Amino acid sequence: MSRMTSIAEVDQLIAGWQERLRLIDTNLLALEQDSTMVFLQRMVASGTGLDGVTKERAGPAITAFANIPTYRSLLDDVVQKAVKLRGRTTFLLSEKTLAEIVALLSGPSIALETSSLPLAQRDLLSTAQTISPDALLREMVRAYEAARDIVTAVGQTWDRRQRDLDTVQKSIADLQQQAAAQDLSVPELDSLTQELARLGARMLSDPLGAADDWSGHLQPRLEAVRSSIGQVQEKRARITAQLGEAQALIGELADQCATCERLFEELRIGIARSQPVLVPVSTGEIDGLRSWLQTLEGLAISRKWDALGVGLTRWLEAATAYKTQLAMNAETNGKPLAERDDLRGLLSARQAQASMLLGRGILLPVETREYQARAEALLNEKPADLDEARSLVAKYDQAVQAAMAHHRS
Repeated sequence: MSRMTSIAEVDQLIAGWQERLRLIDTNLLALEQDSTMVFLQRMVASGTGLDGVTKERAGPAITAFANIPTYRSLLDDVVQKAVKLRGRTTFLLSEKTLAEIVALLSGPSIALETSSLPLAQRDLLSTAQTISPDALLREMVRAYEAARDIVTAVGQTWDRRQRDLDTVQKSIADLQQQAAAQDLSVPELDSLTQELARLGARMLSDPLGAADDWSGHLQPRLEAVRSSIGQVQEKRARITAQLGEAQALIGELADQCATCERLFEELRIGIARSQPVLVPVSTGEIDGLRSWLQTLEGLAISRKWDALGVGLTRWLEAATAYKTQLAMNAETNGKPLAERDDLRGLLSARQAQASMLLGRGILLPVETREYQARAEALLNEKPADLDEARSLVAKYDQAVQAAMAHHRS
């Protein structure tokens, strides 16, 4: 390694530590200014205000975090010594100077009081210990992450549980109203109200412990009450939705029936009877379903939910089967009419091509033109002979395409 390369590496090493210090300052300031951190630092410093799980987890983390500014100063001192040794020269540095800089930034160059070290790194008799910048930085990272995690956990728990408390309080009030409307007595709601008040008081001093208490006791109890009261509402909502579905379906069936009648009439008049035709569905079946639905609507008004639920299930089964029958009827009767329209479209397209050929002095044979005239007449007749029209259009199609291909060649 050349002397110039060694200088470049030292400069890079110094710059790296300067960038680390900048990042430490930015992130440290952000965490120190966090409102949850401010609260926890004040509580840990006073030794009061925190209890239970939160005290057990936050105390050591916040205490360790308090050492980070001291560690940061020690790191900065070492970096400044390295910068001073490096100087401002752009010329070669001595091997000794380069080695001293590397030793400062990479070796055990920082003296720490034993009281500042984690317990796992202390010796029984030593009062101080030297440590490398990297090792000290690792301790800072561990302390920072532990404090950040506890601050995040406490802050998120406060936010989440406060929202949950508000939601549960509203839920209890709503359930009390629902129970009253159902004429139900639910003593568990009174117990939940008392538990909610106790939990709210505990939330401030032990949010993490209160979170456990919440998930273990309050929420399942609330869900059980909600479930028991909501069963009747869910059943009625489901039946009401089925009734709405039935009311919409009866209109769809009427429209489908009208479509089937229209297609049948168009098929009867427009296409020769050589095509398969289904007898149109009778509107009497629609009237029967409509009368049945009116009876069910009467059950809804009188709030006879059990009978209404059974009746709606049977009505929907019958109406759905009838809807399938109507769809099959429309599909069968619509096919010949759709084919007639398709043949008209194909014939029109080939006529346009024949006109283009004529404009270029190419006249199709008389026989081909007769195919077109006879097919057009057939397709416009009522009833139309679809079989013969299909054959004529196919012959005309082939003749025009052959003429077009010959013209292009």
